[in-house]
Amino acid sequence: MPAYKWTGIFQNGTSCHGKLEAESSTHVQEILLSKNIALLSCSPAITFNILKFKKFEGLLGYEIFAKKITFAQLLPFFEHMNILVKSGIPLLSSLKISGQQLATQQLQATIKEIVHNVERGESLAHALQKHPATFTLFITHLIGAGEQAGKLSLVFENLSLYFKRRIELEKKIKQATLLPFITLGFALCIFIIIFALIIPQFSTLFTALNKPLPAITKTVLAISACFTTNILLIFFTLLILFVFLAKKALRISRINHYKDALVLKIPLISSIVLLTNLVRFLRIVSMFLKSGITLTTALEKAAKSIDNTVLQANIEAAHHAVMQGKSLEQAFSTKNNYLPTELIALMSVGEQTGTLELMLDKAADFLQDKLSTQLELLTTVIQPILLIITGIIVAGLMLAVYLPIFGMASVL
Repeated sequence: MPAYKWTGIFQNGTSCHGKLEAESSTHVQEILLSKNIALLSCSPAITFNILKFKKFEGLLGYEIFAKKITFAQLLPFFEHMNILVKSGIPLLSSLKISGQQLATQQLQATIKEIVHNVERGESLAHALQKHPATFTLFITHLIGAGEQAGKLSLVFENLSLYFKRRIELEKKIKQATLLPFITLGFALCIFIIIFALIIPQFSTLFTALNKPLPAITKTVLAISACFTTNILLIFFTLLILFVFLAKKALRISRINHYKDALVLKIPLISSIVLLTNLVRFLRIVSMFLKSGITLTTALEKAAKSIDNTVLQANIEAAHHAVMQGKSLEQAFSTKNNYLPTELIALMSVGEQTGTLELMLDKAADFLQDKLSTQLELLTTVIQPILLIITGIIVAGLMLAVYLPIFGMASVL
């Protein structure tokens, strides 16, 4: 939503100014009038991105640096809304109470604006859509469907359960990748110490002896010399430039598609990427169906939750097949399909028995258990490999340093 800078005046004649997110200048005027402020001037505000991690936003009368809202921060809001709405408390009161219980000021300010918009007569879904950075499309569509079907408490319950499971899954992924990264960082520190502090001592000795050195020793000494010259600085500069250009290149859809296709061909990694995306996809489709949304719409919206473009294209193709009258089993039973056969079988049973949302939930649970096993296997396999590689490199460095010494000892 665009931001506007405004100046205005209170009823007592006091001037005021600030910055506000709104759909248009007319919307700004309406918001200010509800606060008894007469608008004098209004113009689009310039927003800045800082390293693309922080977005500069303004709220009425002051400015803040807004951080991305996480699932862990959103979870308490939906849990409170589930309890309050299910207890029969009106929606507006539930929003006010839930907003007061939130830990972050940014989210509290967002909920206050949503409450204001709902008080003006907007639906909850429409009010949430004005904050796409916090409430994604799949959340607003679910809540919109829940409002129309009178199942808002069920939607809040499903969203709470979804966020809990997703947080749990992300926690397992972080735990599985943490130990290998620690090992890699420790190995890197060892290599830096060896090349920057230890090897130069031997370099002075070899220079004083003025004896021919083996090729491996010359290579190690040359690498060590880079740590005391500008060559290392140039290397890291080029590395940073490469990473920057790689990120830019991945924004090109064709290159990003090739990258995603390559990821799906890497052993073990491909399985983790596939299962992570499928679990998310199945849970979202199941929630849409429980909220009364049709299967075709559920597939269309859930496909956008897939991070891998190859998998996303696969699911979009299945969506088009379902729109043409095919069953889920027929839509996903193609030669280019990435879905496991047992998952397609569960879908078929769910369609035939009218319990598709239940079967999708069970399939998601099954795949999440399988993913946990794969993550444990990844940690079990990668950790020893990293240790072995580190040991081999250190042994090679020691051999390169001591070979000339052994040669001189044999001569003596």
